[in-house]
Amino acid sequence: MAFYSAPSTQAQKEAFKAAEDGHLDLLKEMLARTDVVKDHNTFVSQLRERRWSEMDGHDRQSVDLLYVNAARGGHADTLRFLLDRYPYESTWLLGNFTFSEAIVHGSLETVRLTLDRWPDLVNANQAHSHGGTPLTTAIRITWVAGARKLAYSMTELMLKRGADPNKPSSHGLPMEYALTSSWPELATLLIKHGAEPLPLEKELQLLPRAARDGRLEAVSRLVDKGADLDSNTLDGPYSGTALLNAILGHHVHVAEYLILAGADPGRRSLSGRSMLQVAAGSSASKDEMVQMLRGYGARE
Repeated sequence: MAFYSAPSTQAQKEAFKAAEDGHLDLLKEMLARTDVVKDHNTFVSQLRERRWSEMDGHDRQSVDLLYVNAARGGHADTLRFLLDRYPYESTWLLGNFTFSEAIVHGSLETVRLTLDRWPDLVNANQAHSHGGTPLTTAIRITWVAGARKLAYSMTELMLKRGADPNKPSSHGLPMEYALTSSWPELATLLIKHGAEPLPLEKELQLLPRAARDGRLEAVSRLVDKGADLDSNTLDGPYSGTALLNAILGHHVHVAEYLILAGADPGRRSLSGRSMLQVAAGSSASKDEMVQMLRGYGARE
């Protein structure tokens, strides 16, 4: 996203809220004035001709963040209005986070609208603010209401629109994301659409990754399948045992589960630090993690 040196004005903040809340009529009224976008005709002309350096910083900030907020709110009618009024090119929708925000926070209708206009976005190399590809971003949906159903539906939409189920992203294959997600049905969905199944040995080696991400459901599934609690076969950022990764990820409930399943709280990291030292060096959940580890016999 472009860097904005000036703070948003009150008029801009109100317009961003209208976009995120889906108040389209109110947004139209605001954009008819000149305090959100100062010079509509000039900005659109510069936009069509890609004269980025000539754009007024205030106007660019307004339009960029209107897009992001409409996508984040999941309002397809608002996003459609903005797409028609300010016709950015598809690559910009990645660069300013609009597409990834639509996937993670938006409705299926919002994502369908974007893909209807730019089908090639489905196989973009990166969905920016949330990392990974659009497909792996969909798989990782977790922290929203109805996340399980939304993650499945969004992943299915990506696959039906042509997303490559075997295309790796910065942190591995879509199947690796699915197997370490909270929802086991995502792996089955990927296979249905042509993903190569992961050998059991490779699947079990994903335990530290699931622990680092705080996915207790995935951790318990892998442990039940026979994953080695002390294995250390993954490269960064998931190197180390599952317990170490749970501590580094600040996931007290996952760390406690692993200890109860047999992980050794007295084991040291490859750098020689105890689990207590690792926990004490963490800023998040430090006291709770240290107290839990001491309760299970961990020592310096």
